[in-house]
Parts: sequence; structure tokens; C-alpha cells
Amino acid sequence: CCCSLVLAAARRRQGSVFSVAYSPDGSRVATVGSDSALRVWDASSDLSSPSIQQATAHRGDIFSVVFLPDGTRIATGGSDGALRVWDASDLSSPPLEKPNAHSSAIYSVAYSPDGSRIATVGDDGALRVW
Repeated sequence: CCCSLVLAAARRRQGSVFSVAYSPDGSRVATVGSDSALRVWDASSDLSSPSIQQATAHRGDIFSVVFLPDGTRIATGGSDGALRVWDASDLSSPPLEKPNAHSSAIYSVAYSPDGSRIATVGDDGALRVW
């Protein structure tokens, strides 16, 4: 079982980590949490070195992160109710943004299998498909 052996560990965040996602090809790992940052890590490393990319992604906690099925984009949702979609190869580029996707926190974000839609759920009790 994969849970019985820790292959790598990272402790490079301030605060809690709420969500983690592997890129479809397994080369990268994205994390989000209470420090408002989206971080992307090289999955082949021991994770002791700093993340390879980082962006201040939301105002407040970020609860969900997911890669587009082709690995080119990363979607995030957080306590600010915004949905943001990032260029996975360049987090310094401005994200595509739906600022008021929900009236309160977004707790989970998911791409459709073909990557053409994004579903979000939030504290407002709504399921939205974009």
C-alpha cells in the first residue's frame, strides 16, 4: 500500500494545506492552503527543495486545486468565492477569473473528463458548472 511508506515530504508552507493534485502525467504536484498561495512542485524530487512555481492565488484560504486533464491549466477555488484558472507552465501569467463564482467559499473544483467544463461547489449550497 502506498500509505505505509512516505517517499517524500515537503514542509514549505505557512499554515495548513487543504488540497493536493497530481498533474495528469505525474510530473508535478500542486498544493493550496491557508496561506493564499498556489504552489507547484516537481514530483520527481524529494520535495525538500522550494516549489518550482508559486503564485498568490486568492484572498484568504484556498480549498481546492485540480489540473486540467491535459495538464495545461490548473483551477483553484477558495474562501473568496472566486474560481481561477491558471496557465500550469507559468503561474506569473494572470489567471482566467470568475470573481463571484459563488457568494461564499468554494470548497471543491473538478474538471470534466474532456476538460471542457469545470464544476464547483461552495458554502452557498450551490453546484455550478462552467
